[in-house]
Amino acid sequence: MLFAKWEVTKQMKRLTKIALLTVVLAAIFFLFVFPFLPPREYQQQRAVVEIEYQRYYAVTQDGKPILYISGIDRNFNPNQVALSPDSLELETQKLRGCWVSKYLLLPHCGGRIMTANPDTAIINRLALLNNDIKSTLDQNIAKLCADSAQLSWKTDELDYYMDRHSVTDAGYNNVGSYAADMIEAREDVSQALAVLRSIDYKKRISIELRRKYTLLYNGKRIPCEISEMEVENHRQMIRTADKTTPDSAYVLYNNIVNDDFIEDVIRSKAMPHKTVSITGNTDSGHVVWKDINGNFYDGMWENGMRNGFGFAVDSTGKVRVGEWKDDKYRGERMLHSQERIYGIDIARYQHEQGRRRYKIDWKNLRITSLGSISKQKSSGKVDYPVSFCYIKATEGTTVTNSYYDADYREAHRHGIPCGSYHFFSTKSSGKEQAAHFLSVAKITKNDFPPVLDIEPSAGQIAAMGGTEALFKAVRTWLNIVEQRTGHRPILYISQMFVRKYLDDAPDLKKKYQVWIARYGEYRPDVRLLFWQLCPDGRVSGIVPQVDINVFNGDREQFEEYVRNSSNR
Repeated sequence: MLFAKWEVTKQMKRLTKIALLTVVLAAIFFLFVFPFLPPREYQQQRAVVEIEYQRYYAVTQDGKPILYISGIDRNFNPNQVALSPDSLELETQKLRGCWVSKYLLLPHCGGRIMTANPDTAIINRLALLNNDIKSTLDQNIAKLCADSAQLSWKTDELDYYMDRHSVTDAGYNNVGSYAADMIEAREDVSQALAVLRSIDYKKRISIELRRKYTLLYNGKRIPCEISEMEVENHRQMIRTADKTTPDSAYVLYNNIVNDDFIEDVIRSKAMPHKTVSITGNTDSGHVVWKDINGNFYDGMWENGMRNGFGFAVDSTGKVRVGEWKDDKYRGERMLHSQERIYGIDIARYQHEQGRRRYKIDWKNLRITSLGSISKQKSSGKVDYPVSFCYIKATEGTTVTNSYYDADYREAHRHGIPCGSYHFFSTKSSGKEQAAHFLSVAKITKNDFPPVLDIEPSAGQIAAMGGTEALFKAVRTWLNIVEQRTGHRPILYISQMFVRKYLDDAPDLKKKYQVWIARYGEYRPDVRLLFWQLCPDGRVSGIVPQVDINVFNGDREQFEEYVRNSSNR
């Protein structure tokens, strides 16, 4: 009996030793062998994650944030400034990372991810900038002043668009929404300037980097925060905000076996910046597109470009609403209707066709066709009253329209607001041409302003000495006619002329209203008073073809324009 008990005890001891040895060997395997086994491919795939990273900056006074900045350039000029970080539009950067264990050997993750540190250079530069904080913030003030001026220009352009369009025009509501955003942005800049100008530099002032990390995993967006940073290796450890690791994740040991793989992952997409924000169907459909420079687009998108109807504002504030083709702006297609204000301009050509001569039946004038040289989209039948008329008076220093006096008299007799125009010649001086025009034209208090029709070819401009000589003569004509009549003249020019030459005379561009000739389906892409949309229109009461024009505004604005013209 004793022998049997001794045998059992001996066997139990042997089993215990085996069990202990097994545990020790297993521990050795899991602590010193298993961590150094390279993960399989499917495990590596489960270990890799994608992270959205955003940075912004806080201006602090005695440790308390007083202002937030979305981003900076190399000179530390701000992209956007706001009183709240929630108001900032932040640039998004994509990082890659790996789930890793906290310890070298023990399997414990706790939501930790090894990824790249994209802020090494910025941290070093911030330290230098904070050493001369007043100079740094003075640069911010200068930049914000420029931003304020740009926003004022942008809102002015948007206001002009809203003023000259109605809710029936395509894109009107989109422009209105964006205009409201720009007014809010201008107010933010104004408030930011007030804060910067009120800073007390006797207090501790600094600019601090703030970071936002969002893990994209299995269709979820999981907030993350910084855990540790390795500046020398351009790495950082972040962890999920709730410190948990998804069940489907594969955790890598943070050791030399996995180091090369981790390094390859985090460097593969660590540094590129996503400078453009696009929301919507980027394959083909509607998108809202914007970048950090202030360019904006809201409209149809195809093949990675603007295609179809859309509304855009560039960084200078230029507003474009209309059709786009392969990222190029074609123009705004106007919908013609009874609500718009149409007029004509006439010369001897409306009285002569070959050897035949025709009178104008002034009491029966109606616009019945917008011509065939361009495609014009109309709502209903084209049957519009003639609401205004311009009559050619003179050309150069010798040509006079022999029908001018009779047409001017008849237009007034039939209650049609009218004005007179002069066709500019490159072969005589502005002073001589002004004298000839004033000797013929009848310009009363109730008339529309006189018009200078400028249509020189490139060769004619070169022959008279270039654009400097051209605009010198034009200014002379304009100044003399305005002084003599009390009416500031209007410039009749083509959109091509605006594009090629008018920037050489910014004073004229700023001072004078323009009447644009553009024979096509799209409205001219400039601010204008009248648009001459075709040279081959039809008007009942006139036999030959007629130039058709449309006033850039609604009836109320036209009536106001008529009143202002008559009050000069």
